[in-house]
Amino acid sequence: MKRTLIKIGLMIGIAAGLAVFLGETVARAATVEEEAAAQVRAALPPELALVSLTVPGGERPAAADLAVVWHGAPRPGPGTVQLTAGSEKSWARIVIARVGEVVVARRALAPKDSIRPGDLVRESRPTTGHDLILDPAYLDGATVNRPIAAGATVDTGDLILPPPVARGTAVSIVVAAGAARVTARGTLERPARVGERASARLEGIPKLVEGELVDPATVLISRGTR
Repeated sequence: MKRTLIKIGLMIGIAAGLAVFLGETVARAATVEEEAAAQVRAALPPELALVSLTVPGGERPAAADLAVVWHGAPRPGPGTVQLTAGSEKSWARIVIARVGEVVVARRALAPKDSIRPGDLVRESRPTTGHDLILDPAYLDGATVNRPIAAGATVDTGDLILPPPVARGTAVSIVVAAGAARVTARGTLERPARVGERASARLEGIPKLVEGELVDPATVLISRGTR
């Protein structure tokens, strides 16, 4: 009798556990916003990414026949897509951004922290137009201006950067093609920070060239760059 009661108790416990599991599985079903976002992402070309999607009632479970209808080609910026499920129709607001190289914090950074090697890395992510575009290799020693969470994209105002090299500064212009190097003299045409793209005017020649300011006195033009 006691063994029978124990078996019954175990069966009840297993049944209760299954009920809870199944309940959680149902609760985790995709919502309207989640399913719509997945369909939008699947429709975007590699150079574009979905930043956000909102729709009234978007927290409800998605219908099995939910579909996203585009009325125009995807493009960067805010926009809308239509959602259909049977005879029901609604509109979702979306924000799309271009994907590009951005600087990302590998650890949490607090104001007045100094950037150390390895603190920052470049990754391909949706861009905002305010992203810092400098190579992290040139940012060691910079001071953190405001809190940056680990994994967050670093914006232009997040770090206190050294002042740019002034327009008119004399620079060496190095043209690199494989192992070959050709050096000329010139002056910066506009202010630029180390690590940024820079324009320089060749000495004695009325021609502008563009390259990377690799140090305060050198503009490097790699093969294929004009």
